[in-house]
Amino acid sequence: MLGDSHSLFDDLECSGFWWVAGRPELRVPGTVRYKAGDRIILELIGSLKHGPDGSENDDDIELILGTSEGDRQFTLQGLIQTKSRSFGEEVFSSSYIVRRLFEGKHFSSVEDITFTSLSVSYTSFEEWVTECPFDRTRETDESGTTKRIASYLLPYPIFNCRVETLSSTIRSNLTVQGSIDIRELEWKSTGYIDILPDTPHSFDWFWQVHADIRNLLTLLMNEPTYARLMRARGETSADRTCDQMVYVYFMNSSRASQEEVHPSEMLLIFPTIKDNISTILEEWFSKAELLRAVYTLFFGSMYFAEMYPRFHFLNLIQAIETFHRNMRKGQYLSEADFKPIRDVLTKAIPEKVGTDLRAALKSKITYGYEYSLRKRLNLLFAELDAETIKLITDNPSGMTGKIVDTRNYFTHYTDELKKLAFDGDAVHHANYKLRVLLIILLLKEAGLSEAVIREGICGNPELLYGLSEGQGAKVFLAKLKATPSAS
Repeated sequence: MLGDSHSLFDDLECSGFWWVAGRPELRVPGTVRYKAGDRIILELIGSLKHGPDGSENDDDIELILGTSEGDRQFTLQGLIQTKSRSFGEEVFSSSYIVRRLFEGKHFSSVEDITFTSLSVSYTSFEEWVTECPFDRTRETDESGTTKRIASYLLPYPIFNCRVETLSSTIRSNLTVQGSIDIRELEWKSTGYIDILPDTPHSFDWFWQVHADIRNLLTLLMNEPTYARLMRARGETSADRTCDQMVYVYFMNSSRASQEEVHPSEMLLIFPTIKDNISTILEEWFSKAELLRAVYTLFFGSMYFAEMYPRFHFLNLIQAIETFHRNMRKGQYLSEADFKPIRDVLTKAIPEKVGTDLRAALKSKITYGYEYSLRKRLNLLFAELDAETIKLITDNPSGMTGKIVDTRNYFTHYTDELKKLAFDGDAVHHANYKLRVLLIILLLKEAGLSEAVIREGICGNPELLYGLSEGQGAKVFLAKLKATPSAS
């Protein structure tokens, strides 16, 4: 047996007996392995689809339960059988890819996987918080003997916010773990964010809330953050402190890193937004459904930084276009008012036009009432303060035209469009500008002022380097002071 830390960055290997939920009479020996940054694999010596009488059950398996040494209980969900080897008619080995592993409880069905709370520790969270729960003092008595005293406050509260959109409380604390021996005393602080809904919810519900929190932290840190440890609580007790603990494992990204980000590299650390954290959380979650597609495109670009620059560009510009469509609407006419015009235009297509071309023309006409990308960009720039626009460009109209031309080229790849599009390093620089525009738009939706956002951007070395088009932060900031506001 390997792995007792429950950390998603440590490997886990447990051997025991396994059976399909609801069919405990057929138990098969095997081993489940979780490898950090890779898949969860269950390897069995036998088959769970063959009964003791040799009959085969072809039903899809939703849950596999298991018990290992020390009476550790496991529930495996999201199963894909990958191998089934046999000798003659007898199956002697089979294996599954597992989407999620719950350690600590046997669940009888997918519907039974509900919890009262979820706690998640995220990478770099303690650096983002920047608060230290430790204290050190010195006392000297009359004899001159000095006593050095180290202490910590436990629990160390960070925030406790009511989020009405979720009918939940979201809170955060720092906990302390450590060890002591003859020569060394070691303490380590770890932060957790707790999600506590008013009523129990399915794990899928908690997973979505966790994903939204992770995205918010990624935005504020300006670096991807990953779940370091995830634990849920089952049956409810009066104070929620003695509930059954269930640890959750899942296929974490191979890009997940434990390397902590220094606060100086982050966009907005916790102390800068501490007074607004309740508003930020409420706004973030109240708009999450409208912004879901934007989150997918924008944060996908951050979590997959090794994509080719042109793919980043397309992701970012699609995120901006989707943001405006969902949050600002943007139509020349309502769909209902446009319908008569659409019908006239569609009927005007000559009969001799071929089927494929007719379908293409109809498709373009169908959405003719919606604003173009150029208009959407111009409107978004018009919302911003002059000082904010200066961070991105001193020529909004010119930049908008270049962005539209580049999007068209990366979509159609014609020689004519190539001459008008960004190329080489200019694509990389344009990506930074689009990224900063999205950062500003999303943080404004979360309730932060442009002044606070600008201060964060101007203090971030990476973003300044990108906005300066490689000239460096000092040169860029000096130019900002000398440049008149964009109009």
